[in-house]
Amino acid sequence: MLFSQKTLATWSVGHLKRHYLRLLFVIQKSHTLFLLINILIALYLWPRSIPHWYAYPFFVQNLVHGPNHFFAESWFISVEVWFYVLFPLAVLWLMRLGHKHGKAYVSTVLCLITVGSLIRVAVVLWGHPSFMDQSRTAVFFRMDAPMYGALMAWLLTGRPAVWIARFRRWLFGVGGLTLITLSIIFMNESSDSSTFLCTVFFNIAGLAAALLLPTAILYQNRLGGPIFRLNQLLARWSYAAYLCNVPMAFLLFYFFSRQIRLNISLAYSIFLAYIFFTLCIAALCTNLIFQREQKKC
Repeated sequence: MLFSQKTLATWSVGHLKRHYLRLLFVIQKSHTLFLLINILIALYLWPRSIPHWYAYPFFVQNLVHGPNHFFAESWFISVEVWFYVLFPLAVLWLMRLGHKHGKAYVSTVLCLITVGSLIRVAVVLWGHPSFMDQSRTAVFFRMDAPMYGALMAWLLTGRPAVWIARFRRWLFGVGGLTLITLSIIFMNESSDSSTFLCTVFFNIAGLAAALLLPTAILYQNRLGGPIFRLNQLLARWSYAAYLCNVPMAFLLFYFFSRQIRLNISLAYSIFLAYIFFTLCIAALCTNLIFQREQKKC
């Protein structure tokens, strides 16, 4: 892990260079591939405009506003990439100022959570009404999104005493489930453009997902046989599946759009085919792109 206690203690500019090379080879290559696929679909299968296509290779299409209908799922990839770019720079800078690696890491996490949340709240409350929807997918408004997982990953690898006891694992899990339940209740009672859904909801959801990590790891270690292997495969394929599920939906819709009568059996068959082919392509992309490039770095 890049930000583990052992790695951070010996961090240098060389580590940072290798980190950015990995970022270039793994994420940029896959992002470019699916960008080209979305461009081909937009040009030939589902004609629509491709505004600011040149911004997507540099992950700046949603810096201050959400992406348009074209390749809309790329918003989180941009947030993730900017996290990988800015976060290690901030940690290394604080370490160069004399702070210990643990303090530098946690300070950066808390700072980005606070700043990102305050910017989003300020924009939603006092900004233009159009920013209400943009606050969900713009990089500057969602920089806090990866930080909850980063903080929990630090606790799991660097501070195992915090969660090693079974009671504390259950405590984390119960806390995460409670927050998720409350989020769903408030989400159902709020309108799609409510202030709650555009501000603190993201903080609660992110914290809830992070709190579930220790319990998930506990059960994953206890699972054996095919269930454990299936869980591992789905986890490996999840990133590629996120990128290829929308193009697959467009392809299936294109081929079945001329179907005059769509009965229940055919609808279920299309849905199962959608899941099957999405997972197959995700597995193929994971083996041919992600894992090979990770071995090179």
